Amino acid sequence: MHVSEGSATTYPVDLGGTASDAAPAPALGTAEIFYLFSTSNGCYVLVETNATSTTAVPCKPKNDLNSEPLAIDLVQIGGRLMQNGQAQWYGEEKVNNRMWYGDIAEMIITTMPLGQGQEDQLLAYLRKKWLNKGSGSTTPPAWLSGMPATAATDADTALVMADGTSLQHEAATKTLGALVTEGTVDWTRVWDGVSAESFALFAVDGDVSLGTVNLTPEPKPTEGKVLDWTGELASPVTWRLVGEGTSSSGVNLRAAEKAYWINPVGTLLFFR
Repeated sequence: MHVSEGSATTYPVDLGGTASDAAPAPALGTAEIFYLFSTSNGCYVLVETNATSTTAVPCKPKNDLNSEPLAIDLVQIGGRLMQNGQAQWYGEEKVNNRMWYGDIAEMIITTMPLGQGQEDQLLAYLRKKWLNKGSGSTTPPAWLSGMPATAATDADTALVMADGTSLQHEAATKTLGALVTEGTVDWTRVWDGVSAESFALFAVDGDVSLGTVNLTPEPKPTEGKVLDWTGELASPVTWRLVGEGTSSSGVNLRAAEKAYWINPVGTLLFFR
């Protein structure tokens, strides 16, 4: 597995036997599971097909992994183009290929490290479903569905939402470095109802650029902060409150605070 163009690092790929060695990918059309285990002291790479004899991962418990861990913050699946625009594909099983070739059958992302039992169940499921081997089930483990998202965010995190996407926010106020939405997006805010400040979805340490936001509060606050920011507001936002009791409220800009709040709306009459 070629990792870095700068250092030309190539990691050995274990094929399920007793030795690790650099090896070409399985032949085209062969179903395979590619494993990359990255830890603080190294990484472990494995390719498994229905012909390999792997029974546990890592299959060599005493293996000291490879020479350096992988710090992954971006995964891009695709191909590298040469100067003439041609893909760097030199034929089946060529070690100097620089592109993905084939279908991606399934992608699983978890929001927490897996325990050994969960890992065993997940790999048994993948082996049975895609390689037709082992005694696992072709149904995903029950714990995999509905896993809560607990992603950590901070002032280096930018959230960008494309037109037509939706967000359900059930956690505490999230800190972001920038917030951008395109077109119309849907936000649902589920909160504890404790205070007006605790309703806030985001505290943005930077700029905000929003289009149209359909906001569903559950429950609707009498008054509540939606978000605030420290940078610039690119343009006024179109807010639409959705849900029970929202017809008597609106989202208003408090320019001095650099914040949007939900407030009651209506006609105020004075009698003297």
